[in-house]
Amino acid sequence: MEKEKKKVPAIRLKGFTDEWEQRKFGEMFERRKERNNGQFDKTRWISVAKMYFQEPEKVTSNNIDTRTYVMRIGDIAFEGHPNSDHSLGRFVENDIGDGVISELFPIFRHKGEYDLNYWKYTIQLERIMYSKLVNCIEISYTSSNKLDEVFFLKESILVPSLKEQKKLGDFFKNIDNLITIYQRKCDQLKMLKAYFLQNMFPAKGEKVPKIRFKGFTGDWEKRKLGDVLETITDYVAAGSFADIAKNVKYKNSPDYAQLIRTIDLKNGFTSSNMIFVDKKAFDYLYRVNINKECIILPNIGNCGEVYYVKPENLPYKHNVLGPNAIFVRSETIENGFLSILFQAKDFQTKLKLIISPTGQTKFNKTELKDIDLILPSAKDEQKKISFYFENLDNLITLHQRKVEELQTLKKFLLQNMFI
Repeated sequence: MEKEKKKVPAIRLKGFTDEWEQRKFGEMFERRKERNNGQFDKTRWISVAKMYFQEPEKVTSNNIDTRTYVMRIGDIAFEGHPNSDHSLGRFVENDIGDGVISELFPIFRHKGEYDLNYWKYTIQLERIMYSKLVNCIEISYTSSNKLDEVFFLKESILVPSLKEQKKLGDFFKNIDNLITIYQRKCDQLKMLKAYFLQNMFPAKGEKVPKIRFKGFTGDWEKRKLGDVLETITDYVAAGSFADIAKNVKYKNSPDYAQLIRTIDLKNGFTSSNMIFVDKKAFDYLYRVNINKECIILPNIGNCGEVYYVKPENLPYKHNVLGPNAIFVRSETIENGFLSILFQAKDFQTKLKLIISPTGQTKFNKTELKDIDLILPSAKDEQKKISFYFENLDNLITLHQRKVEELQTLKKFLLQNMFI
């Protein structure tokens, strides 16, 4: 007979060695149907989907006293709408304060001592709760799934001591606080970037920006985009579709060169589904060889996105542009500056005018070259603007990466510190 496994998680906080205790939900929770008696108005209507107090003007119920349940802080409620993370529905715990929710959501209240943060994370873990819910759910194909509370309260779960609950709850709360701090900083930097994009480039009909680096004067000049670009090409410039199909074979494992797609640039090359080509295909696609800095613009689909690419920052040694994008490069204007100008409101507005209004969004190289730009003639000013925004983008990337790292760490620890 196989030896019974110890009832402890794979990773544990220091100082805890006791096994977790198997307990029925009915021992720890009770179903509550506390009606609102007028103590709560629409300002305390809880949105269960995201667990926050709904804006009063968006609350449509006219029966807040009779058709709602009171949800106290610490109460858990079952939301039966399935999603990608919770295939049968999910529980949520009220950590925002007392309020009211629709009577469609069954509420369960803790009977004894508990740690709010610990239970908040526990009940959201699909791998733990799925096995508890699968026998307690009435599947609905037209609305939310319904929970059979009698069967649910008979289900059991492994639970640590109250002391360990508090430690775990605080531990994961601190991780969430760090995620919030980095995400807030990232959002603030994005807002700052948007503000400077609005004010460090001339508005429509003007010749100088509202905000300018010290030492620069004089009007910016009007130029056609096609006049300042030495290179403007795309994947299909290599030849006919038949020739491309004959000379370019995609590969899922590393080969001579990587095919750079806008989706790769957008996700920072974090996907495992990279595409590669051999030396023959690389030579055939020489027109879009990314061997110098350039700007890549999606011209089918996500029109308006802008990617400033330096080959030394790409993960692979040899790189060529993939389909559905336009590759531009200037020898006379700072490419870093152009990439920022392309993100500014004036250029984005003009770009929208050449995007096909029907069917799939797209534009072509000829129309792109005809867009009017207004830019500083002094290369030093171009460099100054480019350098400023590059640093800003680096800070945004740094904070976003920190958020993603913490989210990955949290997911790993949730998988290994709960049973």
